[in-house]
Amino acid sequence: MPALSTKQQMTIHVLSLAVVSLAVLLTTALQADIDLSRYNEGKKQYELVEQKSQMPKYGQCWRDAMSVMQTGCRRLDDVVQSRLALSYLNCFLQIQGKVTYPCSGDSRLEVCVRDMSDPDRSSFATFFAHTQDICYFLQAQVWQELTEGTIGRLEASSSQVAEQLETSHRLQQDLASSQNLSLHNQERLMSQAQNLSDIINASSKNVHFLFEDLKKSTLEQRQIIGDLFDQLAKLQSTILGEISGFYSLFYYVLSVFVCYLLTSASRTSGARFWLFLIMTINVIIEQSVMRWISSSTSLFGTDDAGNERLYWLQRQCRRVALVLSLLVLGLCVYLYKDINAINNRLLVEIRRQNSDLWRFDDVSDVDRLSLLDELSDLQKVTESSSLHIESWLETSYGQFHPKDICTAVVTLIMALSHVYYLYYTQGSPYNLRPRRSGRGGNISPAAQVETARSFSRTVHQMQQIAEKNSRLIRAMQQHGHRPGTAAAGSHLTPKLENGAARIQPYHVDDADKSSMLTRSSLASSRKH
Repeated sequence: MPALSTKQQMTIHVLSLAVVSLAVLLTTALQADIDLSRYNEGKKQYELVEQKSQMPKYGQCWRDAMSVMQTGCRRLDDVVQSRLALSYLNCFLQIQGKVTYPCSGDSRLEVCVRDMSDPDRSSFATFFAHTQDICYFLQAQVWQELTEGTIGRLEASSSQVAEQLETSHRLQQDLASSQNLSLHNQERLMSQAQNLSDIINASSKNVHFLFEDLKKSTLEQRQIIGDLFDQLAKLQSTILGEISGFYSLFYYVLSVFVCYLLTSASRTSGARFWLFLIMTINVIIEQSVMRWISSSTSLFGTDDAGNERLYWLQRQCRRVALVLSLLVLGLCVYLYKDINAINNRLLVEIRRQNSDLWRFDDVSDVDRLSLLDELSDLQKVTESSSLHIESWLETSYGQFHPKDICTAVVTLIMALSHVYYLYYTQGSPYNLRPRRSGRGGNISPAAQVETARSFSRTVHQMQQIAEKNSRLIRAMQQHGHRPGTAAAGSHLTPKLENGAARIQPYHVDDADKSSMLTRSSLASSRKH
């Protein structure tokens, strides 16, 4: 470090000597290049002009001339020097009260000095020479000022460099001391690091041994825990199986009880077999699926997800069985028919029909003969009415619509035929005798036999009797009949055959006749 300090001190001294030498050289060069005579003459003339510029009355002219001179000396040539001399001349003539020669910057110098007198021209030449000396003086002054400023800046710079070098020297000394201290600390750290490395190696060996021991103990614990979990899993499976079996048994018992309750009513009793059948099939399918899934561990696994899928399939089977049971139960309720009620109504109807038949057997032979006579007369009336209808249809245009006429004719024919048949089989409390009307041929033939209202009531009652007889015959064909009833039926067989022979051209059975008769009679009653 003493060598470094000596070197820095030598550098500082060299820089200081260089700055001083440069200042001396600049001063010597400046003094060697300046012409003292011209310099002094210019200084004298400049001071004179400067004094005149301080005059209270004419000072402004000289100040303007000095400002032009200071700017013009920087680029001095013949034209600029002539204009400077003309400015001084104008100021001098202004003091004497003579005519001046103004010349603006745009005017040519020859035009400005064309009318100048000879004395003024000599003064102009004198000022021309003085202007050159003054400019020389000003340039020397400027050069000297620049040189002095440069020397001052060099001196200041050298001082700053010296201070910076001293500061750098101090910093380097501090850095060197810090480096020495750091080196000492590094040596201590190295020794400590070596000790620490030895300690770490020993610790790593100990940790390695401990890790091996921990690994062995962990494997042993893992094996023990695995065995424990296997036992727990088996226990869990056993418990879940027992619970699931108990739950399934409870579900099946509850299902049987609910099915029995739902089918206790007569309307749903027919669905009991089907409900038990669906439940049995559900049990078989459910147990089969569970056994198949339990054996197929490769597809479903034995974890919680596999058990969840198993229970999901079980729930789906039970839901399907429940939906089918509800459908079957609803279908049985919808299609149910109460046979007892039907048989009861049928027995009541048979009882009524038997009562009517017994009343029919009590009718005397005289009444039957009178009825036969009345029906013979009714047949004759029907034949004459048919002829009358034909003539009436041929001669009369009618006040009725053809459809009404046809309806009336068909109504009359079917009514008379059915009455004829009923009179042969059962008799009637009505005395239907032909009535002759004194009105013209346009009267409806149906009105010549009976009034519309009485005929409608009679036909309606006959229709009811015919319907009862039809149901009675069907019931007797299905269930059989008593001996007394059979005898009554055999007693009436010829008359029924005779009546059927007469009604046969219409090609309709008893039930169809009754329904047609009802519609025709109602239409006739509305028309009349």
